Amino acid sequence: MTLRLSLLLLPVMVAPLSGQNPAPLKAGDHAPPIIWTRILQPLTNQAPPPFLGRTTVIGFFPNVSSNASSVSRRNKLIAQFANKSVNFIWITSESELTLVPWLVEHPLNGWLLLDPTGETTRVYGAELTGAVIIDSNGRIAGFTFMDPDREQIQAVLDGRALAIDGDATDAQLDEILAGRAVRLDAAPYHAPDAGTKPDIPPSYEVHISPTTTRGTTSSAGPGFCVLRGYDLRTILSVVTGKDSTRILLAASLENNQGYDFVLVLPRAEDQTTVHRILQHGIEKYFQVSITLEERTMDVYVMTALEGKTPKEAHGGGSFISSSQWVEIPPAGDARFPTTQEIRKAISTGTVGISAYSDTIGEFRRTLEDALSALSLTRRISKGPMPSQSMPKRATRPTFSNRFATTLA
Repeated sequence: MTLRLSLLLLPVMVAPLSGQNPAPLKAGDHAPPIIWTRILQPLTNQAPPPFLGRTTVIGFFPNVSSNASSVSRRNKLIAQFANKSVNFIWITSESELTLVPWLVEHPLNGWLLLDPTGETTRVYGAELTGAVIIDSNGRIAGFTFMDPDREQIQAVLDGRALAIDGDATDAQLDEILAGRAVRLDAAPYHAPDAGTKPDIPPSYEVHISPTTTRGTTSSAGPGFCVLRGYDLRTILSVVTGKDSTRILLAASLENNQGYDFVLVLPRAEDQTTVHRILQHGIEKYFQVSITLEERTMDVYVMTALEGKTPKEAHGGGSFISSSQWVEIPPAGDARFPTTQEIRKAISTGTVGISAYSDTIGEFRRTLEDALSALSLTRRISKGPMPSQSMPKRATRPTFSNRFATTLA
């Protein structure tokens, strides 16, 4: 059952209900209704209050469970407005299969609404992420490329927000620099055209073929998606939303062959639908069945050293550096390197893995990818790190961050 929060019964809200494409929204327009199928949080299942009389932040959060650090930032942002008239509503299209169990250990404050078809995202013109702030009169105050910060929300409360389309004028810059105004975008962000739509008849068929492309290229736009030169594991990681190290392929498909994936649709579809179509096309072409299942397996457990917890930071990532390839000799095809072998390889100085402002999950993914390459190369050779095109075994080192909260 689909629930619709109808807040202002104006003609602009009729468009999404009739199946037509609504006119592009901009600052000053009345806010259209939010559309969802289920309230995931709060657990009381209480619907968000109407826009009128309160400032409302609507954030588009397509993949929640892979972004624990974003959940933490959102919760801290909400806490700063605990005693103010501000509603926070997060819209996600992530599968309940992965999201609901994850939320038990990582609750997200505000309202988290499930919109699997992306209707609200399309109505507001958002491209996967970003946010819109609605003032207490039910009108759009402005848009943000990412989540809004405290200053932007407070500016809407104070009536100091400037919704600017394109470059600011000298007068607007003077107001912003003097602290009398805070900038918002007058329209939702749209990425530049990423490529040309292939000249093939539109359909829901995925065209897959061995690639002749050197490296990888990708382009996408309304109604089409082109991915060239990608191996099967990488594409499956994209369409399922799972880490590549968690994907098990049949031995016959572990060949590091690159493929082209071309999809031209009869009409524009949301990303969830595109990924579902790609998945069906992969199953048909490779004659396989793609399923998600839980398995018990041996893992390395990462923990933080007591008293060595670093300070929180933002805007970083994981980095791998190496002056030569390093072999961690396996005793057999099915054996992962031991903890001692891993420590020895990393401590030699020929390989370095550093992280700045990473979550433990993000660092874990980097570590798995790096050690997969290191432990499976089986040779020492001067040169850069082995690339995705190097042969690899199907079994890979797997790490758990279940009990770890930070990087030591």
